[in-house]
Amino acid sequence: MAIRIIIDSASDYTKEEAEREGMLFVPMGVAFEEDAYLDGVNLTKEEFYNRLIERGENPVSSQPSPQHLMEAFQTVVDAGDYGILLTMGSSLSGTYQTAKLIADEYDGRIAVIDSETISVAERLLARTAIQIAREASSLEEAVEAIRDKIRHLYFFGYMDQLEYLKRGGRISPAMNFMANLFSVKAIIYIYNNTFELYKRARGKQKGWMELAKILREKAGIERDSVLFGYTGHSDRYPKEFMRQYPELAVSEENIFPIGPTIGTHAGPGALAVAFFADPDDELGNRTRE
Repeated sequence: MAIRIIIDSASDYTKEEAEREGMLFVPMGVAFEEDAYLDGVNLTKEEFYNRLIERGENPVSSQPSPQHLMEAFQTVVDAGDYGILLTMGSSLSGTYQTAKLIADEYDGRIAVIDSETISVAERLLARTAIQIAREASSLEEAVEAIRDKIRHLYFFGYMDQLEYLKRGGRISPAMNFMANLFSVKAIIYIYNNTFELYKRARGKQKGWMELAKILREKAGIERDSVLFGYTGHSDRYPKEFMRQYPELAVSEENIFPIGPTIGTHAGPGALAVAFFADPDDELGNRTRE
């Protein structure tokens, strides 16, 4: 019996990519007015950004349908295997809660883990979870090991504009107005299921300096774990960043376009980085003080 990893599309995997790595895939929903799509199934990243940027349309995202969750779980059980679903952070979506309710009907064969993150950080966790699942002697052992890795998992993102976060209710219209007025760029972080503004910077170069500072100074970074993500049509931003900071460069295999689910809320011009590093209780508790 094997332990199968199931991933949602907030990880920026497509169905094809996930299946190529041996995972099952559960799509989030993305809609443009009356046109509804399944992220990573019948809506490509290129098509999404064409509608978002070139046509100026406003998408909305939604959590996976119960039917898609049940289909993935049933596939695992019918094969006589065990499954672990990794969901996007529960502070950002109801996917985890919905999946937990459904998984309870599968007699302990399906575990649901809140990744506490999104995008390339969730993708990094999935990569690691595949290896953990191969080596684990039981479902419980695999779940414990994956949850331990989440304590070390970080996501930081540079935002060229805050308009899309405003549309999603993550920041106020007043903050967005002031950011546009003074060319303020934001560095956001997601850690320990906390989504917060980490730094403000005047202009892109100072914003990137802050991102580079994080990558240089964060304690215990596993350098071979670093992944970059970007929104929009081109990988120009990560390549430009790495030309400016060559000591922080990664291989092209560790640079990924951010998909429709997260692109809906980030908009074009975002540069994200994910990595494993030493746990940071202070960062994880900043909003709780």
